[in-house]
Amino acid sequence: MSAGEAVPLGRERELGAVEQAVQSLREGRSGVLLLAGEPGIGKTRLLRELVVRARAADVLTLYGRATEYERDRTFGLFVDALDDHVAAVGTSGLPLPREADRELTRILPSWGSGEETHPSRLREERHRGHWALRALLRALSEARPVLLALDDMHWADPASAEMLSYLLRHPVREQLLLAMAFRQEEVPPPLATELATAVRDGSARRLDIAPLSEQEADGLFRPGLHPGARRRIYQDSGGNPFYLLELARASSESSGAAAVLAHRPEVEAAAHADPVPRRYARPSPAN
Repeated sequence: MSAGEAVPLGRERELGAVEQAVQSLREGRSGVLLLAGEPGIGKTRLLRELVVRARAADVLTLYGRATEYERDRTFGLFVDALDDHVAAVGTSGLPLPREADRELTRILPSWGSGEETHPSRLREERHRGHWALRALLRALSEARPVLLALDDMHWADPASAEMLSYLLRHPVREQLLLAMAFRQEEVPPPLATELATAVRDGSARRLDIAPLSEQEADGLFRPGLHPGARRRIYQDSGGNPFYLLELARASSESSGAAAVLAHRPEVEAAAHADPVPRRYARPSPAN
């Protein structure tokens, strides 16, 4: 994705919050931004828009994404976010305590030629890993503003989920913006409690990504499409960009008509950036 891509449709409130978060970070303030919503609603697209805007503001951007099938990978979400940066720039010059350096060698594959630690030992000693990873984020953010963007956080491995709870309880006070996209119903209960507490005490801002309104969705359809067809597709989709796109395609295929949606690349990107597992599938238009 490049800075020239179109912005998500109907997301003025969310985009305003994204821009405000980047501006606050540029001014040296830390914060937490939470993007919550159902599958297919466009959380990933907004998180990536945040990444684009942060990069344009000369912010160091660290992006990691959890997956449903890697929950046994200890600290996997943070490895995904941090290891490529470590591999690219090295570790020299970072003001880290010796103990933190030793712990990071056990967590991040690119950190150096330290001793290899068995995963079971990492699980037993991961509270030390929490301290070391926080020290690394603090060292990075002392040098320049940092965005740590974590996608599909609800699938984080237990050590990463505990690390996020640790960061919420012991936030980095330097120039760090922690942004997370997630499905609320799948967040582990202890972490969900920490998120709610952070929102309640004002240390985190939460954006619940709403479905598109009927007016916003109407702008997606091809001119000339019958209003009744527009209304039916919108109602069946519930305003969810993913379902709207899929139902419109199904309608075109079943009727033999031309595509019912106008060409909107940003809608295509938004819908498929936040994939929907089969268990969330809604009834087809025929049902």
